[in-house]
Amino acid sequence: MTTTVSVVRLSSKNQIVLSKAARNTLGVKPRAKLILIADTFGVRVVDGSKGIDRYRGIAHDFYKQFGGGAAYLKKERATWGN
Repeated sequence: MTTTVSVVRLSSKNQIVLSKAARNTLGVKPRAKLILIADTFGVRVVDGSKGIDRYRGIAHDFYKQFGGGAAYLKKERATWGN
């Protein structure tokens, strides 16, 4: 497994540019579909060419500590205000 660490900046249009090293590590070409998996720990970028189905339920065990995903979402939405 190869690990690449890159620092990127979010543009004024909320876009990021992956470094050449990161693109090479992922093996992606221009116009490739990528999946961004974001949580409170950060963001993971993965090759999306095989679809998102293999990532369904990736955080299932994580949300158990909050009473499940639906309970966590309800609590989170309550903090948003009106």
